[in-house]
Amino acid sequence: MTDRADILTPERFAQGLTYAEWKASLTKNQELYAWWEEHATVADADAAFFKEAGERLGGPLKLLLIGEDWCGDVIRELPTIALLAEKAGMDVRVFPRDQNEDLMNLYLNKGEFKSIPVVAIFTNDFRELGHWIERAKETSAFSAKVRAEIIASIEGEPDQQAIYGGVRARMQQEYVNRLHKETLRELQDLVPAAVS
Repeated sequence: MTDRADILTPERFAQGLTYAEWKASLTKNQELYAWWEEHATVADADAAFFKEAGERLGGPLKLLLIGEDWCGDVIRELPTIALLAEKAGMDVRVFPRDQNEDLMNLYLNKGEFKSIPVVAIFTNDFRELGHWIERAKETSAFSAKVRAEIIASIEGEPDQQAIYGGVRARMQQEYVNRLHKETLRELQDLVPAAVS
């Protein structure tokens, strides 16, 4: 049996794609990804939190990201997370989920689902502080509420594409206005116990 420490090594981290390489590798959703990247925002205080945490822990933090370009959550979340990393001076590596099953299996949602994105935060000397999966709890709640409202407003058999389009349109504005802050808050929640 392979040990977790045998998989999550600094050498393996270095094999991941840089954020620029990840963007260049996108074959799906490029236009939508560009929209999210254009609208990504990170407050200076959020970036400072991670920068200062890295300084207290011996150097810039590292982010290991797992994703795929076909996933709506990845397309929405990675631009904000990448901007955070850039502003905080964190080292980022992105691993495509379907090509890195051993990594994905370390971060299964509820022990069984290959939900993405995954964000794992490491110290500069590669001690894992914690990980975050898929989306913020508030984002999930808002998405479910919007989906239910759309389905309730449709007479007859729901058209899944129409539902998806309606949810996506409402999510874009709500995420830009407030939900991205929930992602950043949940990521911050991974760090304090290890820092204090």
